[in-house]
Amino acid sequence: MSQFTQEQLTEFQSIFNNFDKDNDGSISRTELPSFLALVGNKIKNNALDQYLETYDKDKSGTISFDEFVVLADKLIKNKTQTK
Repeated sequence: MSQFTQEQLTEFQSIFNNFDKDNDGSISRTELPSFLALVGNKIKNNALDQYLETYDKDKSGTISFDEFVVLADKLIKNKTQTK
């Protein structure tokens, strides 16, 4: 996460908090599609499983803030490469 400024991390934290609807410190499988749809990645259940498999590094079944930052970074890079 060191490639991000404190301002960017604060913005990521705000976004993360908006999608962590139950305020448990993670984004669940049911909360994740809302975030992905917002950034233009409407997905089906099998693709959701792939996102969790790839980004849920501790295999908790949820996306923690650190995992969220990695996911957001990847999505940002994909957006800029497709423009």
